[in-house]
Amino acid sequence: MVTTDAQIYGNRAWARHHFTRPGHLTWRAMLDAARHPRWLAATMVRRRGMPVFENIIDFVPQEKRGFYDSAFWVRSQMDKGLDWTRSRGSAIFGRASCSSRACCAPTTSRARRRSAPIGVVLSNHGGRQLDSAVAGLDSLPEARRIVGDRLTILVDGGIRRGADVLKALALGADAVQIGRAALYGVAAAGQEGVTRSIEILRDDMHRALGLLGVASLAELGPELLAR
Repeated sequence: MVTTDAQIYGNRAWARHHFTRPGHLTWRAMLDAARHPRWLAATMVRRRGMPVFENIIDFVPQEKRGFYDSAFWVRSQMDKGLDWTRSRGSAIFGRASCSSRACCAPTTSRARRRSAPIGVVLSNHGGRQLDSAVAGLDSLPEARRIVGDRLTILVDGGIRRGADVLKALALGADAVQIGRAALYGVAAAGQEGVTRSIEILRDDMHRALGLLGVASLAELGPELLAR
């Protein structure tokens, strides 16, 4: 997957509440962690300490493999000069970052023509990269209109409940990414937490389908939504 949503790191002002500088927690954040000894014991002792980026850690220099060090090293390797010419033919999926109300749909069209032969992900990186970035969900109908059935469209960002998944599917998404829910689950209770987060979303989807009077996902469509 070629991604264009994190080559330049956004100004995440919220991080100042938790870090005095990159990788160094504030006293308030440390006190908050100390108030949860059971979580600390489970996370730092039973689960072998801070997590690592398992999928890329073998490529990180040995001296940079600490949690924060590896994150900053990965960030430093991002290619700020990546463009459509250089990404041609290199992606199964392309990640289209939504930075303005009209961005995602033209980006999707360009991905169809030049870069992503199979699919595209509509994402605004959780709204953390560019202030006032349009949500992928808002660009979804136009993106689907442009590519028709020729590309798979995934969408993420702002998915908090099972009903949010149904909205995306109704507007034309082939699938929805729920990374934040899974991350919250793993942070709270490891593998069991991930399983539980998926169960909550699944149950919410089933309940919402029933309340809508819809028998299956295949019956979802934009006529069920009002703007």
